[in-house]
Amino acid sequence: MPGIQTHPLIALLAAACSCLASGVVAAAAPPAVENSYRVEMILFAFNDPDNFNQEMWPQNPPPPVATNALDLFNGQQAPGFKVLPPSEYALTGAARRLQASGRYTVLAHVAWEQPGLSIDQAVPIEIDAGRDYAPLYPALMAPRYVNQNGQTVEIPAPQHLYRLSGTVKVVLSRYLHVYTDLVLNVPTQNLPGPNNQNQLIEDTAVIDNPQAQPAPGGTLTEVHIVEHRRTRSRKLNYMDNPMLGILFEIWPVGDSR
Repeated sequence: MPGIQTHPLIALLAAACSCLASGVVAAAAPPAVENSYRVEMILFAFNDPDNFNQEMWPQNPPPPVATNALDLFNGQQAPGFKVLPPSEYALTGAARRLQASGRYTVLAHVAWEQPGLSIDQAVPIEIDAGRDYAPLYPALMAPRYVNQNGQTVEIPAPQHLYRLSGTVKVVLSRYLHVYTDLVLNVPTQNLPGPNNQNQLIEDTAVIDNPQAQPAPGGTLTEVHIVEHRRTRSRKLNYMDNPMLGILFEIWPVGDSR
């Protein structure tokens, strides 16, 4: 995983973040709250279809663990948690620059306040973003079965097939920790490859055109993004895999940028 001090995206976006941040946060900084944090996160897909073939993605992996997850952005509430409106975002310039580059697609830009909680008390936040592919792949809307620890487990039929779904969790200990358990649904198709073996590639028509239909035999390939980053507050952070990047900042509530 790239180091956050040296990754070129940090240098590319730092100016865009700093030019907006002071005017957004400092203008209406609330009173300080002990161990309460403001989290802002941009999740974006890489548009280069060659990235998909950099790794062999496991087939039929188990879904993200959503136990005790908080669906904060769809109105579910919990003490100390609050959705922040776009008018309070500090990374708007970074999100615009990512989208305008043509190399990335911003899937979600979200921000919230939450208490600093230990690993055994931390609450995962649900993330659902991007296009819902369910109407295009009806065969995937049935229950399925996966092997977990040598046992066959039934996965209930999904209600949606968002391009990105899962959870992110912020934990406070000596440092701040961010955990992701996300799935990026990638439209794919099989093409004839060398030695009469099919090659799985991105179905870019479905990704790029909302009116396009999947290629014959096309499906969704699940790319799991299960990551952990130890960080400090007041710092622009970046974490990624070949298919998804996450830019985030965590600031103590009431602490001016």
